[in-house]
Amino acid sequence: GSAATLDSARTGALVPVPPGMHGFGPADTQYFYAAGEVQEPSGTLANGATATFTVEHPKQVPNGHSLAELAVEDPAMDYSYIEAGWIVQHNKAPRLFIFWWLQNTPECYDQGCGYVQSGNGIQPGAKLKTGSSITLTWQHIDGDWWLIVNGKKSGYYPDSQWSGAFDQTGFAQTFGEVA
Repeated sequence: GSAATLDSARTGALVPVPPGMHGFGPADTQYFYAAGEVQEPSGTLANGATATFTVEHPKQVPNGHSLAELAVEDPAMDYSYIEAGWIVQHNKAPRLFIFWWLQNTPECYDQGCGYVQSGNGIQPGAKLKTGSSITLTWQHIDGDWWLIVNGKKSGYYPDSQWSGAFDQTGFAQTFGEVA
């Protein structure tokens, strides 16, 4: 597995880290992953990715978390990511989360930090029903990375978050994480 980092300055929560990233997080925390990825052939880029998940509510150890997510990386493969998925922390109800990275630096969960709420889709932070199905899409539309939940726009990150350098992707992954 890889690791995560403690984002106490912003949320006090553990930050999900895509598989393959190392050197983050408390040394005494173990992280376990199951992942699948799609990487476009060299020179071929896409304007987004979609994944469907069943929302679960697994039991956890104290201070642990479980999640499933879709992550999309910029074409430079410099660890600039956008993520969306469900997360269970402190044995509370599953919630929709989003997160973003800028060149290997974890930024922020959910609302704020550049995310613009727009549309009638489920919003980040909302409770999700255990056993339900959720389809998440990150799609680049007119200069923004839109989060589309179950076919409805929820909001977006503007390209300016990455100085315009992340407007397509050549790499997407889905994964589950247990900490």
